[in-house]
Amino acid sequence: MIDISRVIPPEARTAYIVYLKNISEWWFGITNLKSKLGFGLVWDKNIFKHIWMWNACRGSQGYPWYGRTYNIAIEPWSSLPDNFGKVLKNGDFVLLEPGEIISTKYVAIVYKSDKRIEGFNRHCSPIIR
Repeated sequence: MIDISRVIPPEARTAYIVYLKNISEWWFGITNLKSKLGFGLVWDKNIFKHIWMWNACRGSQGYPWYGRTYNIAIEPWSSLPDNFGKVLKNGDFVLLEPGEIISTKYVAIVYKSDKRIEGFNRHCSPIIR
């Protein structure tokens, strides 16, 4: 079991990918409590209903990382990318007709905090309790 609400140290030498679905809030925040600095993202829930999260803590031994990388990526997705056939069958995708344009917005936020945040308010300031 891995607690994905906490950043794993590089000494763990692990790597994982998770898909988060049926999420109830459309934001994330990562706070470095030592430096009191965080990064967050708020996005459009009508387009991006899922999150794809991957983390390499010097544990991805094959090409191209060879155990040398320590990173985390949290990406909003419109559908779960694990099985394209299943995505088509379930209708869990955004379909663009030829020439059609959709637009969305997201907000990237850098913030200061010495505590874990509980979200962002409508002004995109972190909620800290």
